[in-house]
Amino acid sequence: MTAPKILIVDDNSAVIESISHALSGFNCNVYSATSGQEGLRLALKEHPSLIISDHLLPDFSGDRLIKKLRQTNGFKKTSYILMGSKPILDDALPKDLTLRCSVLIKPFKAADLLEVVEERLGRPLSRKTIPSQPPERETERIKIAGDYQFQALHQGFFVQRIWHWNKLHLAAEKFPITGNDKLLEIGCGSGNFLAWAAAKAESVTGVDISPDAVEFARRQCAGRNNVQLMVSSVSDARFAQNAYTKIISQEVIEHLYRPEIDQLMAKAYRALEPGGLFLITTPNYRSLWPVIEWTMDHLHLAPALAGCQHVSKFNRRSLRELFAAHHFKITEEGSFNSISPWIGFLPTDILKAINQFEFNRLGRFGNLLYIIGEKPGKS
Repeated sequence: MTAPKILIVDDNSAVIESISHALSGFNCNVYSATSGQEGLRLALKEHPSLIISDHLLPDFSGDRLIKKLRQTNGFKKTSYILMGSKPILDDALPKDLTLRCSVLIKPFKAADLLEVVEERLGRPLSRKTIPSQPPERETERIKIAGDYQFQALHQGFFVQRIWHWNKLHLAAEKFPITGNDKLLEIGCGSGNFLAWAAAKAESVTGVDISPDAVEFARRQCAGRNNVQLMVSSVSDARFAQNAYTKIISQEVIEHLYRPEIDQLMAKAYRALEPGGLFLITTPNYRSLWPVIEWTMDHLHLAPALAGCQHVSKFNRRSLRELFAAHHFKITEEGSFNSISPWIGFLPTDILKAINQFEFNRLGRFGNLLYIIGEKPGKS
């Protein structure tokens, strides 16, 4: 049976997060919007089975949203839940509307929400079956030096050097760090980005599964009192809620299985303050990357990648779907590292101009994808 689509419309990010968390253990695709107009646009695009809307929205009321959709072809059988405080719903809600949708009084418990959701859908939600421990992969037995990314950036073959340098250039151009930023890097490696950001941000936190990498990153950031580092897997990491203005994770998700990726996305969403930004880069499997990966594996230029270090594959569409499924509003996306790494012997100014062109013009064809998402809710 197809997993139902559920749209949440509320200008309070805490309510969206609470409902999303309650539904996270079930097989359903959850979308969110913070205004009636955005909710209307998403509904017309995704055609959800159920819409859960607050009654008081910034632009127009929840019951008006429902009426607009009921007058639209394709929404006659859509189910609705209208949320609000009891006095507001008692005073403002048209009496006939309650005959056609359910009402959920705020504040509510997760059990009450699930009961109403299943009642409106006309069937119980099926629980997700997520393995408690992801399958072991070969990369967990591969020893990668703690200074690997540092050496690649500073002393590697020119293709490797420019590949890593371009990721710093991307951050500087598309993800600028200011003195007000509280930054988290998930998968900080040997600390190339972290050391650069520590000179600019109010505070930086780096997390990596490799003790050797974290120790090297600590040495890179020596003398900085605004840096915190920890050794942890995605599954074990714990971050305070609404603690960061920006989160970055470069070339990490391809090393994770889908349950781990979902954990990373959920934890990043929770850790960001409303209005905070999340940047991810990952190889693009609808580019020349599969050829590069195959060549590296067969010439033994690196520890095995395909199916070993890299266990999840993304393209532009699947990366967008990942961000949408975890309620991020996509603010920018693109690709890079298509041309400049292979001509890395050219002067820096030329390489920077080519890289700038790739960021802004290359679209979906670069070997590395980037995407930036915003956590909704900032007033």
